[in-house]
Amino acid sequence: MSKSFNMKETKTTGGDFAPIPNGRYSVKSTAAEKTIVASSGSDMVQATFTIFGENYANRKLWDNFVWDENSAWKVKSILEASNSPLVDDEELTLAKFMKALNNGLSFSTYVEIKSYKGKDGQTRTKNAMKNFMPLTEGGE
Repeated sequence: MSKSFNMKETKTTGGDFAPIPNGRYSVKSTAAEKTIVASSGSDMVQATFTIFGENYANRKLWDNFVWDENSAWKVKSILEASNSPLVDDEELTLAKFMKALNNGLSFSTYVEIKSYKGKDGQTRTKNAMKNFMPLTEGGE
């Protein structure tokens, strides 16, 4: 059965996607899915994080985790910041990491606004997460 939509009542904006200001925010992972990096064929996890606390609560942030030796530091940083027992796992698999993300890892992250060129050549902005810390060391 096909669903129909009333275009006269449909808005063209899906929400506020303007970058949030630079600063430290408390976040919780709320979704993770496996995908493939088109250019290299490497496995990658696309993760969604939701801000909680006083400022910008319920806004979403996104980050990618390429599953290779060069990116293992970023996975470890998230696990350390969230006090996950997986930080000591000697054979961490992509499936275990995704399960942890889908179950909700909470930590503090510094968010900054980054500029990039869109496919149309226009300069655009987006948020980037970095400097992950446990909530007790800098989060709300």
